[in-house]
Amino acid sequence: MHRSSFFHRYLPLLAIFWLLTVATTAMAVTTGSIRGTALDEDGLPIPGVLVIISSENLIGGQQERESDAGGEFSFVELPPGAYELTAIKGGFTSVTYTGIVVQVGRTATQVVEMRYGGELDELVVEGTRNAVDVENTTRGEVLTKEFLQRIPAGRSYQSAVQQVAGVQGGVGGNPNMAGAAYNENTYMLDGATVTDPVTGTFSLNFNYDAIQQIEVLLGGFMPEYGQSLGGVVNLVTESGTNNLEFDTNVYYVNGDWRPRTDARYSADGFTIAPTDFGSTLSSLQLSTKLSGPIIRDRAWFILSYQATRSLRSNVGVSTPRDFDGHYVLTKLTVQPNSEHRITAFAQLNPTNIDNTYQSQFTLPEAQARQSQGGIVTQGRWQWFLSPDANVDTSVVFQKSYLEGGSVPCTHDRDLGYHPCKPFEPEGSEDWETPGRVGLSGAYDSINWGDFDFDDRLRFQASSKLSILSIDDPLGGVHDVKAGVQAVQTVWDRTVGYSGNTRYYDINEVRFDPSTFTNYYWIEITGPVKFRTSMSQWNVFVQDAWKPIPNLTVKGGVRYDNAVVRNDTGDPVITGSVLGPRLYAAWDPKGNQKTKISGGFGRFNDTGLLGTASYVSRSGFGSKLYLGELFANGEGQGFSNAQEQSYDVTPNQNYNTAHDKLQMPRSDEVTFLFQQELVQDVALGVNLTGKYTRYLYEPEEQNLIYDEDGSAVIGSRYGDQFLDIGRLRTPAIAMRDYYQADVYLDKVLARRWFARVTYTNSRSLGTSSQSLSGSFYNDPQTQYNYGNFLNTDIRHSVKGFASWTLPTDPWQQTLSLLVQYNSGFPMERRYYSEATQAYSLRIRDRSTYTRGNPIWFASIKFMQDIDVKKGKLILDLEVRNIFNNRSPSNYLTTLNSENRLFIADRQDALQFQLGARYRF
Repeated sequence: MHRSSFFHRYLPLLAIFWLLTVATTAMAVTTGSIRGTALDEDGLPIPGVLVIISSENLIGGQQERESDAGGEFSFVELPPGAYELTAIKGGFTSVTYTGIVVQVGRTATQVVEMRYGGELDELVVEGTRNAVDVENTTRGEVLTKEFLQRIPAGRSYQSAVQQVAGVQGGVGGNPNMAGAAYNENTYMLDGATVTDPVTGTFSLNFNYDAIQQIEVLLGGFMPEYGQSLGGVVNLVTESGTNNLEFDTNVYYVNGDWRPRTDARYSADGFTIAPTDFGSTLSSLQLSTKLSGPIIRDRAWFILSYQATRSLRSNVGVSTPRDFDGHYVLTKLTVQPNSEHRITAFAQLNPTNIDNTYQSQFTLPEAQARQSQGGIVTQGRWQWFLSPDANVDTSVVFQKSYLEGGSVPCTHDRDLGYHPCKPFEPEGSEDWETPGRVGLSGAYDSINWGDFDFDDRLRFQASSKLSILSIDDPLGGVHDVKAGVQAVQTVWDRTVGYSGNTRYYDINEVRFDPSTFTNYYWIEITGPVKFRTSMSQWNVFVQDAWKPIPNLTVKGGVRYDNAVVRNDTGDPVITGSVLGPRLYAAWDPKGNQKTKISGGFGRFNDTGLLGTASYVSRSGFGSKLYLGELFANGEGQGFSNAQEQSYDVTPNQNYNTAHDKLQMPRSDEVTFLFQQELVQDVALGVNLTGKYTRYLYEPEEQNLIYDEDGSAVIGSRYGDQFLDIGRLRTPAIAMRDYYQADVYLDKVLARRWFARVTYTNSRSLGTSSQSLSGSFYNDPQTQYNYGNFLNTDIRHSVKGFASWTLPTDPWQQTLSLLVQYNSGFPMERRYYSEATQAYSLRIRDRSTYTRGNPIWFASIKFMQDIDVKKGKLILDLEVRNIFNNRSPSNYLTTLNSENRLFIADRQDALQFQLGARYRF
């Protein structure tokens, strides 16, 4: 195929179009490719072979190409899924290959072997999946639909991502990826960024059954994927096809079947591990999906809905944590002709979480509700200038919200939730009555007392120019992509106390309600309202060059520029940074069975709105008053008089930012080796070094500490002992991360697939994440340098296998999941007069001890039953089948005895039972 003439012919037009779309956002990959070579029985290339591919996932049903003079052909920008390939040429027997799987960001290769004319008019061959992708340089995995349906790890993309080597732990479903913090990853939906602009975490839950594939990248990815100090999670959704399809299912989970674990005590009776007798866990998930054609070969739709309800209660708590989420998705694809495709997408995910504060000392009227969710919409236009050139343009709007307050009252006494007073209407919320917080066994009562109204907005548009399979006059073929970016994010928030007051009560004798008294109370000047924003634009260009058939060289550069403004509109973070990347993949024998790859990449972080809030001017002005306990002790009463307030805090935030902030960045060096040992089985080795510098960290500007940092002995600005921080990005705010993986990968063939990985890693430095406070107390920073971070998990084993039993016509599938993680490092801290808390170190960080290993095994059995129309699937999943209860979180030095005790354990044995019907 002669492609360079097309490139020169259309280059002016494409350049003009690219300039016209300069205020747009580049998109990440949502497609894959098929490349191949047509050979005769003697292994010689066959030019002019008509190659046709077809798939239910392919818009229009099929595409066709002719092989060039070297017998080569390629299909690019293909939706992920299973494909069939047919090759036809006069004088040869036609051949069809089935089961070719296209993965996001990957290239499936197929050698087409054609026989000279014979008795067979057509030969059908079961296609083989590539055990080694010899062109891919990224470190990570693509989680296919088959994997997502069979994995015994729950039904959420957050739990699925945890099965990838290099993904560990994290906070609230946000994992630590590739040695980075839990809030340094990038989340994408159909190639568009949907990362929470405030926290850097995932911003939405999603209908699990509407996911086609999940691309998980940990390193080695090209500039089109955007910025990320950690990993990239790219959710690619299903699209409608010419086939009308319906899928509905129900899944029930119960975690109350496991043997209970009782409390453990020290010799003097102190509780060092709490009991979980009386705790409960159950959930119910309902899902329905309908997709199909509106106009065959022209317009398709998909509608999806998922409802999730879970109840979880801690020991002694009568009102369970009540999670109620609803995820609605709609997607419309229109292709009026072969040159244009238009996609409109929208998802809503409203969720309420009641009784979030699971304490046995919280009365129902003092329980909290968290409301969250939002909407994400995308309009996308793909212009196919030719089979090898296209422009991908997208506009995205996302609004997410996070609201907190008291649980609305109810007259239904059977629920045990916040009871309404006789005169209150159902669902009332009290924003005026101050809440009362109990200490030493006193109850939280009257009202929750806090409120928080939080909106996060993202506006982005996108355009990406791709010119693929360009013949190089000097030899080889280029795949060139270029794009630009512009993103605007806004954070609106109002937060305060009900009645602008919060009371703290106490039992003078611990857990003796007869000694109940008021301890103190705090008054604030009023709710805090603020808005921060970020304006960002970026440019990238990249090239994948194949100078010879068995060598791929990928290079590119990304330029990121951002201005982050605080609540007064002042730019507090400004700057730009380059991210060059260069990788190569070599197949030394040219037989698609061996890959040696590696290279260097720089990844950038332009900051978060949450970082900007550190230097926002809005703050609570507060006064602290002593209560009845002190009145009884001193023989005098206390009132709300200005002169009798114990402590006064101004209502302005005095934190500042250094005038020469840099933007955080990670420099990564990778090396990968893969070898197909036998058919469908590959051995892989990965070595990675990652060096992160210039993380955002504050330093104290006002308080003067004593020699060991245990007490404040003075202040630099007047006689007010206020914490005043300065935001910096010093080079010593850093992390060094090293990861080595060894894995065996069995691709799906002959009814089974499997993967097992051993990972050895090291994570050390000064800052586990931005704003960690590692440099806030000057004398204590000596214990931070060059030590292992709390994310340092030395050894990890992850394994998964799935086997379809040969019991046709009904199909049975058995899956197994195993994981082992060595314990994380812990430190011992002591009481500090400076902070009135256990924050003082006397030894290097993370050198005190390590936690116990965490391991578990889970199994899943699925039974397919053919019914009159469609298929019924029964699903039984058992998680943590051995009920291992290793501590998942140790808390240290939280009491005067300076003890180490277990805060909680890993999830216990759980059963999931599901039923699905589809046609």
